[in-house]
Amino acid sequence: MGGSRWKLGVWTIAAAVTLTACGGGDGSDGGGAEETVTPQEYASDVCGALDGWVTASRDRAGSLTGALNPTASAESRRDVLAGYIDGLIEDTEALIGDVRTAGVPDVEGGEQIAGQIVDAFDTVKTELEQTRGEVDALPTDDPAAFTAAATQLGTSIQTSLTAAGTSVGGISEPTLNRAFAGEPACSGLGGA
Repeated sequence: MGGSRWKLGVWTIAAAVTLTACGGGDGSDGGGAEETVTPQEYASDVCGALDGWVTASRDRAGSLTGALNPTASAESRRDVLAGYIDGLIEDTEALIGDVRTAGVPDVEGGEQIAGQIVDAFDTVKTELEQTRGEVDALPTDDPAAFTAAATQLGTSIQTSLTAAGTSVGGISEPTLNRAFAGEPACSGLGGA
C-alpha cells in the first residue's frame, strides 16, 4: 500500500468497523509532542497505536453486534449503544496519547504532520462525544424510529472517520511515506 494511501486505508477499516457495529486538522503542534524521532520510529509507534485502536474497535463492534438483541427493549439497546460509544471514546483518547508520545518525525514539516495526525483523531473523538450525547435522546417508544436514529448515528460516525482519514491521507512527505510503507506494523493495518 502506498505511503499516504495506507493512512486512508486505516480510516476506511475503522469506519467499516464502526458502521458494522452501529448498523480537521488545524496543523497545530500535536499538543506538546516535542521529541524528534526518526521517520521509521514514528511510523512504527503510530502504526502500533493504530493497530491497538483498530483491534479494540473491532472487538467492541463484535461485542456490540451480539449485545444489540432486537428483542431487547429500546432502553436496553440504547444503554448498550451508549456503553459502546463510551468505550470508543476511551480507546480514541488512548490513541491520541500514544500518537502524541510518538514524537515528531524528523522530516520537513514534521511538527505540522504530527499535529495534523493528532488533530484528525481529536476530530474523531469530538464527533464520538457529540454522538454519545445524542444517544441518550434516541427515541425508545418506537422501535422503528430507534433503529433509524441509531443507524443515522452510525452514519455520522462513519462520515467523521472518513473525513479524518482524508485529512491524514493528504499528508505527502516522501521520507515519512516511505517509512510508513516499509513498516510491518503499518502494512498489517491495511489488511486488518
